[in-house]
Amino acid sequence: MIFHREYLLFRTIAIALAFLILLIVVLNNKRLLCFCLLAISSIVIFNFTSPRTNSQLNNINSEIEIDSFYSDLKEIKFNQKPNVYIIGFLAASPSSVLKKTINISSSPFEEALKDNDFSIFKNTFSDAYPTRNAYASLFSLTDSVYKKIIPKERGYAFSGLKRSPLVTIFQSNGYAVTTVADDYKFGRPGGLHVDNYLVNKEFTLCKSDYYPEYVRNMMFFGACFIRNHEIFSNRKSESSSNFLISNIQNQSVNFKPQLLIAHLKPPIHAPSNITLDSNQNGVKAFRKHYLTAAQRAADNLIRIKEAILEKDQSAVILILGDSGVQISSKLYNQKNNDKLVIQDNFGVLAAVYPRDTCRVSYDKELSKGYITTVEIIRALVNCFSGQENTFPQSYMIRRANIQNSFLDFSNYLYDD
Repeated sequence: MIFHREYLLFRTIAIALAFLILLIVVLNNKRLLCFCLLAISSIVIFNFTSPRTNSQLNNINSEIEIDSFYSDLKEIKFNQKPNVYIIGFLAASPSSVLKKTINISSSPFEEALKDNDFSIFKNTFSDAYPTRNAYASLFSLTDSVYKKIIPKERGYAFSGLKRSPLVTIFQSNGYAVTTVADDYKFGRPGGLHVDNYLVNKEFTLCKSDYYPEYVRNMMFFGACFIRNHEIFSNRKSESSSNFLISNIQNQSVNFKPQLLIAHLKPPIHAPSNITLDSNQNGVKAFRKHYLTAAQRAADNLIRIKEAILEKDQSAVILILGDSGVQISSKLYNQKNNDKLVIQDNFGVLAAVYPRDTCRVSYDKELSKGYITTVEIIRALVNCFSGQENTFPQSYMIRRANIQNSFLDFSNYLYDD
C-alpha cells in the first residue's frame, strides 16, 4: 500500500503548507500577497489532489500487486541451505541436436558432464533466447514477471540493477548472491539487488556485444580493430573460466550460504553469416570451430568443479546452457522447419551435481517428458523448502513462436 500512503502524505503536506502560508500572510495584513499565495496554494493542492487517470491508477495497482508478490516470495523458507553454483555456458547444445544441425555426433562438453558424475536432464529447453532474454527469464521464474521487463532491461537482474524473484528468494533465506560475467552484457556495476557483481573485462564500445564483430572492428575507422588486438591491448583479461575460478577460490568464508551465478563462454553461437542453407564449406568450418570450443568448455568444466569441491564438498552445481547454437536462424519463419528451429535455438544442455540432488522434485518435472531451465530452478527452490509448490504465482511456459503459432515444447523432444 506504499503508493496510497505516498499519495495521502503529499496531499496532507500540500494542504498544511497552504494554510501555514495563509496564516502568516493574514497576520501581517498583506492582503494582496495573501490573495496571490492563496491562488498558488490552490494550484499546488489541485496538482497533488487531482483525480488520477485510469492509466495512473492501473500503474499504482500493478506496483502494489508486484510488491505483494515479492512479499510472498520472502515467505518461502528453506529447510536446507547448501552453497549453490549456477554456471551458464553460452550455446551449450546437446549432442542429439548438434547431430541434426552441424553433424557433431558427440559433444566433448556433454561427455565431460557424463564423465564427471553430473546427472544430465533429458529434453531441456531454455525458456527464451538470446542470452539476455534467457537470463531475464531465469531470474524471473514466472511468466508474468518476465513479460513486464522492457527489452532494454532484460539482463539487468543479473547485474543487480533490477530486483528479481530468484535473488529475492535466496537473499531472504540468508544467502549472499554473487553474479559473474565476462563483459558488461548485463549492464554496468552499481546494482543494489545482488551482493556482488563481478565483471572480467573492462567496458569499451569496441568490446560491446551489442554489435556484430565486423561492426566492432570497423568502428571509428578501424580503431577498434587495432585496439582489440592483443599487441595493443593495455589490459589482457583472464579467460572467463580463470576469472570465475579465481573468484570462487577468493570468496570470503562467512556464515552466509552462497549463491553464485555465472555466464561463461565458450562454446559459441554460429556467426550470422553461417546458416544451414549457406555454403557447406562455411558450415564445415564452423563445425570444426565449435568442436574446439566445446573441448575448451569441457576442460573448463572440470577445473570449475574441482575448484568448487575443493572449497565445499557439499555444494550443489547446476550447469545450464543459455540457448542453442542458433545456426537455423534463417529458417525461423519457415513452418515446415519448425522442429529443427525449436531444437536448435531452445534446446540446451543442463545437468546437476551431485547426481541425486533433489531427485524427487526433478523426476516430477521430467515426468511430462521434458524440462525447462526455469523449471530446474523452481524445482530446486521447492526441494530446499520441502514443499511441492512454494510459489505464489503459477509458472507458464513461454512457448516458442513461429509465424504467430505458439508451439509447446512437448512436440519437439530431441532425446529418446
